[in-house]
Amino acid sequence: MLELNDEEIPNLNPDVIIIGRAKAPEILKKLYEDQVYAGTNAVKNKKVYVNPAGVFSWDRYGAEGALQILWAAKTLHPELF
Repeated sequence: MLELNDEEIPNLNPDVIIIGRAKAPEILKKLYEDQVYAGTNAVKNKKVYVNPAGVFSWDRYGAEGALQILWAAKTLHPELF
């Protein structure tokens, strides 16, 4: 898991952003409403995703962690499935 501070995200201009579930509503709101992030490819193209959860969040270590790999693959490369 890569953690970045607020200033690094616009400079990297990611094509996709996947955020953890813990504070997802606040983070999504900030990404889509703050003009600092509006110019990033991920926000412009609505490619900001929240990690799913089962019994536990998939972005944490646990038995369901392997499901995150399949979810990410299908989300980022649907043409392969």
